Amino acid sequence: MRKIPGGSWIKSSHSYNFMNNKLNVKLYDLYGNKKFNSIIATPGRKYYNSNGKLKIHASVYFLILNMNKNIDRYSLLSDALNKLGCSYSRVEAIDGTDMENNNDCKRILKPKEELMGKKLTSIEYGEEWIYDGEIKNSFPGLSHYGHLGYKGLNLSNIKAFEIASKVNDDLRRQTELTTRSPGMLYDWFCILEDDSQMNAITHKKIINFIEDTANVDLDIVLLDARANGWGGTSGVLYNKKIINILLENLHPLSDFSIKNEEKYGMANLWDWKLSTFMKNSDLKFDTLPCVESGEFISTISSETI
Repeated sequence: MRKIPGGSWIKSSHSYNFMNNKLNVKLYDLYGNKKFNSIIATPGRKYYNSNGKLKIHASVYFLILNMNKNIDRYSLLSDALNKLGCSYSRVEAIDGTDMENNNDCKRILKPKEELMGKKLTSIEYGEEWIYDGEIKNSFPGLSHYGHLGYKGLNLSNIKAFEIASKVNDDLRRQTELTTRSPGMLYDWFCILEDDSQMNAITHKKIINFIEDTANVDLDIVLLDARANGWGGTSGVLYNKKIINILLENLHPLSDFSIKNEEKYGMANLWDWKLSTFMKNSDLKFDTLPCVESGEFISTISSETI
């Protein structure tokens, strides 16, 4: 085992050099053959030898969106993640039919003084209204009186981003208190809707993908098995470095959300808004269509109008 400048380690290396942030290394495969690897390496990252191929040690934290009325769905998905040894937490999703009584909803949609009196619209439904700080008037680009399920899904994802933004900070504090070392932080956050299905094959695909050095610079990976990744958001991987960017720009009352429908012709349904933002920003993204869903009746479509 040899140490690479920057704090990384490689098992079974034959030779290496590390110059100008470029790592060139020959690794033994399982048959004793030497394989050449060359990548732009990041100091501080941990790499390992996988049958002669250089891979990144990458970790993922799962967040499951789940409403209280569908706790049975959470039980099934959490059981699957437990069997796989995954780190995860439940995000109590926001019910779009009961937003006025939800404290998380009130917090996320606290009145924005700078928007008071501004006209908001739903071009698709030919509706317009004046923003006054009320929850019901806080969703431009969606039907003023409908799209309740999608409104709840928007808010639930924002809540998940809030939780994700604190996970590594909490872990860092806990680790510093116990070991005085920086600890193992999560590189990726995977938000799963509660009708997603996770098994060993799907989990292995995700881990192999994020540990591939070719994918080190990606920001978002769409995992939904439908339409080659673009058919929904049953599962989405987010790099830790962009969580706060998404929190700011995908909030229901962000500048992007207000202008999205008029500028790009897309309503603010969550999957549409996410994909539109990805395609019209500097974010790097890819698809890995592997997360199946649809075992349960959708609560989003049933509450859309």
